[in-house]
Amino acid sequence: MFAGALGIYAECVRPGRMVPGVAGGVSFLLGLSVFRFLPINWWGAASIALALGLFVLEVQFQLRGLLGTLGAAALIAGAHCLVAGGPEQPGISWDIAIGLGLPFSAVTLYLLTIAARARRNKRETAI
Repeated sequence: MFAGALGIYAECVRPGRMVPGVAGGVSFLLGLSVFRFLPINWWGAASIALALGLFVLEVQFQLRGLLGTLGAAALIAGAHCLVAGGPEQPGISWDIAIGLGLPFSAVTLYLLTIAARARRNKRETAI
């Protein structure tokens, strides 16, 4: 799912290239379809939603990375807790949660910052 989201981001940044958008969309949908077979912990899903909200607030209020850092921590904790592991079905390890959460947080904050800067510096045309 993370790879799919990054592919969709890449398509949004540079539209017109078909491979990142199509591959990202397919990967994202495959990730969503696998989740129906896994026991989802709703605390993990709520933590990931909180992380995305904190990323948006970081871009709007620019508190020197405080909300972005909290969002990255919430994303990593949510990714670790997302699948409720049991004795016969292990959950997501911390290594995978950190390895996917940190780059995804960095890319998300970077793209949101670029989008906010473009919105603030909108040029008025005389047409």
